[in-house]
Amino acid sequence: MMNLEGWLIADRYGLQTINGYSGSYPAGWYLITDDIAVYYGGLYDWVNINQISDVSGIYGYVEETGTWIAYSDIQFGNENRQ
Repeated sequence: MMNLEGWLIADRYGLQTINGYSGSYPAGWYLITDDIAVYYGGLYDWVNINQISDVSGIYGYVEETGTWIAYSDIQFGNENRQ
């Protein structure tokens, strides 16, 4: 899923999102990818770099099934991280 699509979904349903569209990106931001494993790895890194302790409101969108997955349920593997 592209960042703009994530932003559109969040905007429609009034959700907060880390997705968006910009001409520049913060240091360490590599969530611009169609590879879901790399995207989730980037999300994991972003949460840790920014020391976000309450992840209860963070979800990932699973494009294949059209469903959301809680951050706490995402399977993170070191092989998926850059």
